[in-house]
Amino acid sequence: MPLQPPTPAAGRITRRTLLKATTATAGALATAVAFAEETPAEAAANFVKGVDISWAPQMEARGYSWKNAGGQTQDLQTILKGYGITAVRLRTFVNASNDPANGHCGINEVTVSATTSTAASAAQSAASPARHGSADLAAGIVRHMKKISDAYGKPFLQSEFGGRVDRASSTQASLVARIKALKTNGGQGIFHWEPECMSPFTGYNMGAWDSSSKRPTAIMNGFTQA
Repeated sequence: MPLQPPTPAAGRITRRTLLKATTATAGALATAVAFAEETPAEAAANFVKGVDISWAPQMEARGYSWKNAGGQTQDLQTILKGYGITAVRLRTFVNASNDPANGHCGINEVTVSATTSTAASAAQSAASPARHGSADLAAGIVRHMKKISDAYGKPFLQSEFGGRVDRASSTQASLVARIKALKTNGGQGIFHWEPECMSPFTGYNMGAWDSSSKRPTAIMNGFTQA
């Protein structure tokens, strides 16, 4: 009789659980974070603040770069770490096209990006998919997520977050409220969907970077305020 994989302990989120929770995009997802069994207090302390930056490779291929809050051009992942980001999610296409917005993300390219993310995280250590709502709605939305989590006896996280970049203050407030509510209710983390995007690369207006200055907007401060 073949050996069966061990059943995860209660309160522990496994890599498989994380991948299932974050399948809001097509293809496989790579992430630079691992979870261990935790108490509710430890879960809050180890709350995952993540980003999906799958557009970054094709943006770089088309000449885009990013500046930090001080206006200096800097590696994107280095900037993100400065906001307390601890996890990166990447989509993968089996037969990647050359489309500037939806291409790239082939297995080889994602492997390089994932390796870079993991190596950068190691160096730093040594030295449900609701998108957006007002801050007032955050507590109720997360309570509903918690209710579903309890019903199935599974841990949960918010796999997507995004808000209008032209309303940075309100989106920032929503992000802070969502993180606080998730921590209070035992949520494992939150992922911002494509915060690095800028126009005219894409018309998507729920990133967190200013397209004119190439600097992060106030939205990113939400990660450091909760």
